[in-house]
Amino acid sequence: MNIDFTKATFKDFENIPGLNAVERAKLFCSFLGYMKTSGHLNYRLLGLSGCRPEMNMITTAHNKPTDYVSFVSNDYLGFTQHPKVKRGCHFCH
Repeated sequence: MNIDFTKATFKDFENIPGLNAVERAKLFCSFLGYMKTSGHLNYRLLGLSGCRPEMNMITTAHNKPTDYVSFVSNDYLGFTQHPKVKRGCHFCH
């Protein structure tokens, strides 16, 4: 299976006919290596406030904590920060 890494996205590695999960993972690792060496690997920003509709983070644009609207959180209602949810979560302690 040949995938053109210059045009590929993560979606291209979800279901490749004829390859099992291990083979897809190896191909995906090759893709990640290509992305890193070509300077196209995306980056992550550290959120200072936890998941919520607005997140507080430091970016190179401001160099100080700033609130931004978050379009990537699956916690759009802010439940992960509710005290009752935090107390009930065994992994949060």
